[in-house]
Amino acid sequence: MTYKVFVLDDEETSCQLAKQALTKAGYEVMVQTKAIGATNAIRGFAPHLVLLDVMMPALSGDNLVEIIAKTIRPRPKLLFYSNKSDNELKELVEKSGADGFICKVDGPASLIRAVNAVLSGT
Repeated sequence: MTYKVFVLDDEETSCQLAKQALTKAGYEVMVQTKAIGATNAIRGFAPHLVLLDVMMPALSGDNLVEIIAKTIRPRPKLLFYSNKSDNELKELVEKSGADGFICKVDGPASLIRAVNAVLSGT
């Protein structure tokens, strides 16, 4: 089974780096740089996991978690993908109901480990 990952980040470079790493690891990946229309794109792609940038113009990642949780079934795993500090991200995860977070600065190997862990349920 090939897992699908949707990457939502307003920075094109971040999207492409994540896509490259995840594709190389065997995931099917779709990226989008605009929060507007993201729920329709997510619904259409039906990913197992969504990486959400926290600081998006027009709609923040934590607000998107709430929207996705209310409107998309089955709900994909939701991970924040950000340069914020671990403490800030942990707090956002607790408040929003996301499934965790990945720091962009930790690099592609960390991204793959975290995605593998979430999708394998460990």
